[in-house]
Amino acid sequence: MIRSPWPRRGAVFAVVGALLVLLACSPSACAETAPTPSAAEVPAGVTVKEDGARWESGYGEKFFQVVGTVTNGSAGPLGAVRVRTELLDASGKVVATFDAWNARAEALGDLSDDAARAELAVLAPGPLERDTSDRFRATFLADETPPFAAHRVRVVTVLPPS
Repeated sequence: MIRSPWPRRGAVFAVVGALLVLLACSPSACAETAPTPSAAEVPAGVTVKEDGARWESGYGEKFFQVVGTVTNGSAGPLGAVRVRTELLDASGKVVATFDAWNARAEALGDLSDDAARAELAVLAPGPLERDTSDRFRATFLADETPPFAAHRVRVVTVLPPS
């Protein structure tokens, strides 16, 4: 009697697939981490400072609001600065993120870098000049936000003036 090789191949594929899933979901790979910006994306001297963070309510919603200031201490003007606010659990793992543009470029919303660069030219909000500041805000709705113990803010992208 000739045995079909398919049952054996199926078992091999199942084992290989399971190993790939395990490798892909190792603790270091599955921990939600935000990408670190490269030096080219964030010029030296561009800083972010949190000015306040608290739970608030309004318009029938409860939300966690983080506000702060982006300062351009770089060598020239900037078009827009994206700030990432991360909520962290007790172990320091990121449980939620919110990316926001500085206030004058806030209309860029959720656009990716390339789309934001193109839209910046249309919006023409004016540059963030050297040695000036602008505000940012991040809002997390209570019913969409997992429990968290701490938060942090950082600059993740800087677009040149259009």
